[in-house]
Amino acid sequence: MAAFSLSFPADYVLHIGAGSGRAAEGYVQAGLDPVVLAEADPEAMPGLQALAKRFAPVQAIAAAVSAKGGPGRFHSCNFAGLSSLSEPAEALYRLFPGLRVLAEETVETQAIADLAARCGLPGAGRGLLVIEAPGQALALLQALEQADCLQHFQTLRLQEGREPLYRGAPGMAALRAGLEELGYISWLEAAPEDPDRPYAVAWRNNTALAAEQKLQACEQAAEQDQAVAEQQLQACTADLAELQLRYGALLQEKEVQEDLLRRLADRLAPLAGDAEATAPEPEE
Repeated sequence: MAAFSLSFPADYVLHIGAGSGRAAEGYVQAGLDPVVLAEADPEAMPGLQALAKRFAPVQAIAAAVSAKGGPGRFHSCNFAGLSSLSEPAEALYRLFPGLRVLAEETVETQAIADLAARCGLPGAGRGLLVIEAPGQALALLQALEQADCLQHFQTLRLQEGREPLYRGAPGMAALRAGLEELGYISWLEAAPEDPDRPYAVAWRNNTALAAEQKLQACEQAAEQDQAVAEQQLQACTADLAELQLRYGALLQEKEVQEDLLRRLADRLAPLAGDAEATAPEPEE
């Protein structure tokens, strides 16, 4: 794990897969608070706990972090930095011919959104999220987005293979495409220590994102208003059609009644004539 020099200002950091905690002192010196270091390897925890005692902002959390939490299969490798909840693919064995999976254990994982809530990250600010969990970065980001937590992290630093190195995991190109869909611009760090597993740095303009979300909300509201107006128009059209039917029925009824009146007048006309003929003449 390489030490990290901040490219953008940040207020706090959540580091998934912190390893030995080599970057912790740099975070503290940069003024980040809190500094949350999560690591699945129990052998790394004594060192992380020592950092937590040394630096007040540091929190050391023993956790295998996943997208949804619950039971997971952890693959412990002879190269600790390659251990993962994802199964190594053939491409990883080609890169590291000496790689061996020492153990596969079922572990209880911590959902990343629950972890973010558990460690008391601020609800606002410029957060930094570092993910060194092989094969897990994109899934973790998508889980945070679904939980409406990704907005708290303006800057990301993610390690991933240039090609997919774990089963079901994306390569760097797919990861960067996913970052773009999530509203981040990204680039690769120059001169990576491991050219086959570089770091992508991503940044999101939260002000522009908020404006875009507000515009989307307005568009959705306008669409809803239009839908309501269309429903009302359809209801009025249906009412008008019903009134027209009733009016037509009344016109037919009127014609029937007028026809009856004409027939009745025709039948009464002779009677009226006879009555006039038989009427007595007035006396002089």
